[in-house]
Amino acid sequence: MLASHRRADLSPDSFLESHAVTQRSLRIEIERTANLVVDDRFTRVLPSPWRTSFLVIVLEGRLFWDEGGRGRWLEPGDLACAADRRTVGMRREGASYRAITIEWQGGACAEVLRQRRVPAHDSLVALRSLAARFVGEVEGAHVERETLAALAGWLPLRVVATGEQSELPSPQMVMLSRELDRVFSNLSCSPMMVDLEQALGLCSRQLHRLMALLHARFGIDAPGFREALHRRRVTVGASLLTAPDATCARVAQVLGYRSPSAMSRAFSEAGLPAPSSIPLLARTPREQRVDVMPAA
Repeated sequence: MLASHRRADLSPDSFLESHAVTQRSLRIEIERTANLVVDDRFTRVLPSPWRTSFLVIVLEGRLFWDEGGRGRWLEPGDLACAADRRTVGMRREGASYRAITIEWQGGACAEVLRQRRVPAHDSLVALRSLAARFVGEVEGAHVERETLAALAGWLPLRVVATGEQSELPSPQMVMLSRELDRVFSNLSCSPMMVDLEQALGLCSRQLHRLMALLHARFGIDAPGFREALHRRRVTVGASLLTAPDATCARVAQVLGYRSPSAMSRAFSEAGLPAPSSIPLLARTPREQRVDVMPAA
């Protein structure tokens, strides 16, 4: 099991943050944003990882869930599930948005129940408290099994332990995951592969092999550092650009680009709209907007 904590700030009032644990066939994440619009049409710029099924429970803010052209808004306490993550488009928004998400590969879960809300208000309050405990343990790099069991118990599915899930990551994988969290939470420093090599004591070939293995076994990031860095920059940038006080120059600086034009080229290469157009697109309700991403 790998614990991960990543954060990106444009200002103290505008940020996105993720706390997650990942096993070979299962990922549980607490996603939190403030004063941003996080829309899949801007952020899903690379092929999805191998996980397929997906579930979300909204704790704060609201989320627009679009599956196969049928959309609905989810409010705190609502939940939704899809058999294939690639068929779902989501838009998270609000002064404060927080949700529990879970992804799993076929065989890791035996059943998904057909319900759309957490049973009662008291349950939602308790679930928020449990999520806060999970966040604290992820930041401490030690998630208790009792916390995971309690969290899984609140979710409308039964997790089946398998031999694949019990496989432990190597110490090198754990070190690499933590170092990736660090550099991807500090993009303004313009991280390079040599920084990882020096931090981990690996040559470039060893690092490339370890990143490819981490991606293949746990679906984390991308097979190579440059691709992972590119993905992190453009997906984070597309969200930070929606902040009320965002400018292209400021976001480019936060992402570690040399200039706004360099950021614009990166967005174009990823098939994204121009950075300057994203704030306007983000203010257009999702259900009233045509696709801005090219067809897959």
